[in-house]
Amino acid sequence: MTILISNDDGIEAPGIAMLVEALAGIDELVVVAPRENRSGIGHAVTFDSPVKIEEMPPAPCGAQRIAVYGTPADSVKYAIKKHLIERPGLVVTGVNRGLNVGVNVLYSGTIGAAFEGLIHGINAVAVSASY
Repeated sequence: MTILISNDDGIEAPGIAMLVEALAGIDELVVVAPRENRSGIGHAVTFDSPVKIEEMPPAPCGAQRIAVYGTPADSVKYAIKKHLIERPGLVVTGVNRGLNVGVNVLYSGTIGAAFEGLIHGINAVAVSASY
């Protein structure tokens, strides 16, 4: 089973690196996340311009990393519909820098990315931390 990892803080964020390290060895990991920080964008998708894709160096554990010049939901949508040959068994997003609680869940791109997985019928979890 492939685990798809994404976030809203950007592909170079420390939180996503920690998540990849924590999940390494469980299953095949593929990281597809925004190239830059896209916090607070919710479940927005890009429809008015092309979305550029950039292959990044692999993670230390060997996981493939793809940067998307778009939103967190764009990242998950691209991975599921265009990049991965088989659907992932799980989408895990985060670790978000800052808690996603209360009304913040409406604005969180990390949660938006997890919801995109759910829209495609894939189990998903969003992870956040206050520090």
